[in-house]
Amino acid sequence: MRAAKAVCRRSLAAFAVAVTALPRPPPGQPDALVAPVALYPDSLLGQFLATSTYPLEVVEASRWLDQNRGLQGAALVDAARSQGWDPSVAARVQQHGG
Repeated sequence: MRAAKAVCRRSLAAFAVAVTALPRPPPGQPDALVAPVALYPDSLLGQFLATSTYPLEVVEASRWLDQNRGLQGAALVDAARSQGWDPSVAARVQQHGG
């Protein structure tokens, strides 16, 4: 157990050194990067952040949606749910295709 803690401490120390060695962004640049995000409602951002944790499923869903352009309404909802994707991904498909 002591060896594992020592390895963990060394890893954290190395990470801290690496992070502090990174160049600092110019003043105002971080604000300029994230400011447009603040224009969207928190609920919408939350949905997209949840979906973004499934990048492979997002790609699959995009391709699937391209191949199933004729699906609308309840048929689209049922078909998206049956794909086995995370509910956040299926919801984006339904929102995009509906």
